[in-house]
Amino acid sequence: DTQAKLASTLGSSVLAVQTLQHTAKLASVDAGALTSAVQGLDENLARAARTAGGPANDALRRLGLSARELLALDADERLARIADALHQQGLSAASSASLLRDLGIRQAEVTAVVRGGGQAIRAARQELIDLGVAVSDVDAAHIQQFGSQMTRLGSVIEGVGNQFAVALAP
Repeated sequence: DTQAKLASTLGSSVLAVQTLQHTAKLASVDAGALTSAVQGLDENLARAARTAGGPANDALRRLGLSARELLALDADERLARIADALHQQGLSAASSASLLRDLGIRQAEVTAVVRGGGQAIRAARQELIDLGVAVSDVDAAHIQQFGSQMTRLGSVIEGVGNQFAVALAP
């Protein structure tokens, strides 16, 4: 349920959110930091897609990437493409961090994940699929419905318990 809501916020699939969280876990990075980084990235990409100037557009040009093309991708692949471009540039840690800041990624631990290239992110996605952990958006909706039904069932059981208590009370 939480992953589905986050996927909706990021405009991505549940699998993309699972991939980001799994990537964070494998890299010993706080999943919240990675999610926050992607949200900052998305805000800056959206702004860059609307305008022709600014630090994000400059960073994208330097990396040979397009805001519109990145926004069309799932969140994990957006980050992987940026990671690939950084890796191909062979930039220093400071230069990479500067470009990532211009793109809205300010978390140092996330910068370390991205500097390694996009393969780690793609490998995390494939691992989730191979392990049977990956959840489609349709499956996530069913899981949310199931969770809601279980909540209702819990309320029914609580109500029955309250009625028994009232009936048996002196």
